[in-house]
Amino acid sequence: MITHKSTMLAAAMTAAFAATAGLSGPAHAQQNGSGENDWEENDGGDWDARVGAGVLFNPEFNGSKTLEIIPIPVLDITWRNRIFLNTQNGLGLWLVKSDDDPKYLGLSVGYNFDDRESSAIAGLEGLDDIDGTIEAKLLAGFELGLIDVEFEAARAIGSDGHDGFRMELAAGLGVPVGNRAFVEFAPFVTWGDDSYNNSLYGVSAAEAVTSNFREFDAGSGFEKVGAELEGNFLFTDRIGIYLNGEYSRLVGGAADSPFIRTKNQFEAIGGLYYRF
Repeated sequence: MITHKSTMLAAAMTAAFAATAGLSGPAHAQQNGSGENDWEENDGGDWDARVGAGVLFNPEFNGSKTLEIIPIPVLDITWRNRIFLNTQNGLGLWLVKSDDDPKYLGLSVGYNFDDRESSAIAGLEGLDDIDGTIEAKLLAGFELGLIDVEFEAARAIGSDGHDGFRMELAAGLGVPVGNRAFVEFAPFVTWGDDSYNNSLYGVSAAEAVTSNFREFDAGSGFEKVGAELEGNFLFTDRIGIYLNGEYSRLVGGAADSPFIRTKNQFEAIGGLYYRF
């Protein structure tokens, strides 16, 4: 979002807590911590950290055909398997999580990067601008062998973003590739309440007057379905690369919104990191 954000630093920091992608996906599948593979979490101290830099390709707004490019930090830091800071979930605490327990439960505060700067997008003039949103999150899941079932519930706690509640359910199949690589495929579905969906896809009565779109109530319901493919590859014991690609399709009220230009959405992240 180089052309729309006021500074590159602000864009990089907000993208660090994006909801759509991050290093913590493979980390879930690694939490057994057997030590048999080089890509698993370190077990020799209190800290496990992966820090680096990458690039995010993200839709200009939900329903856009245009992708924006933004530099991002790549973060996945954990202390004593309890306190974490990562690209996907933000800053949080694992209430239930251990190497020998397939269940996990946690709380975090993160950043949802979905936004819309309507005043700077041709054809969307008159719609309200929507900023990215700080969210309070409940994270839960369990592992069944190589399958990792994840549930996330998030409530907006900022005042300038989507101002609603959303839930996401995903089931990832993670497969180690040798001793230095891990690949995961995860279908998912996202649901939003009335406030969430209308913030991103609705047209209020006031917006219908100032824009070229009819009044539209997106309502509560499923927002999108999709799948992501991500990989974590180590070149050495310390240096690795993280890749993530995601496809989703807008459904329900989100797909019927009068300003949506395509129901098909694509995102991608690539980043190089150093593991401590």
